[in-house]
Amino acid sequence: MKIAPKPRAIRSTLVGVSETRATDRNLTGPAAYLAALGAFAVLYFVLARAGLDLADQHKSVTLIWPPSGLALAVLILYGTRLWPGIFLGLALLGLSRGTPWSMTLGFGIGNTLEAWIGATALLRIVDFRPTLERVQDVVAYLLVGALGCTLVSATIGIATLDLGGVLPEGQAATLWLRWWLGNIGGTLVIGPVVLLIGRKPGDWLPLFRRGEYWAVTLVCVATALDVFACTPAVPVGLVIALSPLPLIVWAGTRLGTRGAVTNSLLVVVIAISMTESGFGPMMLDGGHDKMLLLWGYAMMMGCIPLVVAAAVAQRDQAEARYLSLLTARFEADSEKSILRERERFMREMHDGVGGQLIRALAMLERGSATRAELAVVLRHALDDMRISIDSLDPGGGDVWVDLGRLRVRLEPQLKRSGVNLKWNVASRDEMRELGKLSSEQRLHLVRVIQEAATNAVRHGGAREVSINLGPDEKCPELIRMAICDNGSGFQDSSRGWGQGIANMRARAIELGAELQIESGCEGTCVVLSLPRDQESSLGTRTRP
Repeated sequence: MKIAPKPRAIRSTLVGVSETRATDRNLTGPAAYLAALGAFAVLYFVLARAGLDLADQHKSVTLIWPPSGLALAVLILYGTRLWPGIFLGLALLGLSRGTPWSMTLGFGIGNTLEAWIGATALLRIVDFRPTLERVQDVVAYLLVGALGCTLVSATIGIATLDLGGVLPEGQAATLWLRWWLGNIGGTLVIGPVVLLIGRKPGDWLPLFRRGEYWAVTLVCVATALDVFACTPAVPVGLVIALSPLPLIVWAGTRLGTRGAVTNSLLVVVIAISMTESGFGPMMLDGGHDKMLLLWGYAMMMGCIPLVVAAAVAQRDQAEARYLSLLTARFEADSEKSILRERERFMREMHDGVGGQLIRALAMLERGSATRAELAVVLRHALDDMRISIDSLDPGGGDVWVDLGRLRVRLEPQLKRSGVNLKWNVASRDEMRELGKLSSEQRLHLVRVIQEAATNAVRHGGAREVSINLGPDEKCPELIRMAICDNGSGFQDSSRGWGQGIANMRARAIELGAELQIESGCEGTCVVLSLPRDQESSLGTRTRP
């Protein structure tokens, strides 16, 4: 008799960990537990009988042992409480074959330990997820579930045969190797299918609704039948037998792990059935090594598509995460843009239209304004609004036109307040770099001049304001703009008095310029140093 089914790994360790780890199947209540136990035992018995029917060198040792994969998958999905199902299945097998109870007990111990150790190690040590959608999960399943824990039942099983006196002399090593290989084969061929079917059966419905799945499956089955029914038992026939492999790999890349394992299982079943019937390329030398060839064939058909499907699934998940992060970043940038526009709007309300409207209201409340004066103020408010609207156009406009409009509007206002304006702006040829400013940057430049001049009159009591804009004589790499007055100044320029100065600092940052505010008893001077090469500017350097 061969190996007993493997106990399922502890599900209790997975509760609340991850929905991708194990199915949320709690076998609550005696009736549910007994029903699951009975179904497990019967299915184990059926697969064990099918596996032992393929035994060639010893009636209890076969190179294809499907119950190993069933036991490991069941214990992973439903918990180690179902381990008695392995003994029940083996008891049925022993009764049907007349195996002594002592040997049945030994096989049961070996197979139960194999499955329990494998499931526990996968779930508790290597963070295994039964979805098999990560390469690390497939590799862990191959190394721990298929190659590692299967050593246990092979060792205990051969020891049981030896103690029972039915182990042929001199064949212990050969039979141990075949036992171990048989467990590996069952784990790789049956285990993944049971894991995917038992975890979330509903996930198969979308696959079954795809015409591509059925088309690939039909072609794959037809190819396998043709290969094993018509290919002669010659060495080149072994190469021809690999014809279904590209189709299975295609199924894994296009249809996922489920598409790969189902087609792989169908091809292996066809290969075993046809070979047992005496057909196909595995019958070399009269079929003496057919089981060994079938084992190698099953391993190839099971491992390669599984690894490919997991790699594709992991790549798709990585792409999905990347797109999600990209979307989140785009939304965050959009929110930042909205906040920047909001701040800009508030500055424009303070520096432009809002200031003009407040002035008009103050003139009305004092009763000192004529209709003509109010009309002038409102026209200025409209000009500010037009300037703000022009700034929304990224391609049009001209900085010298903007400066000219500002002078036309600013000079009469200052003159009515008894302030003389000195305007000294370099020519277009001397400051070609200003022509590269965007509409928003041009607006920032105009607003800094406007704010500095307004503060000079309102807060400094100045009688003269000079505006100088041109190349910096000390640093040719800079364009220097200075708005100076002869007012009373303020004592602590580093504190950035008022919202107006705060706005100027913010606009300097947007321009990538350096802002200096120098104030004393002889007046205030606002200096903006703008790099000629805007593209190489790394941002603003603001100083008080």
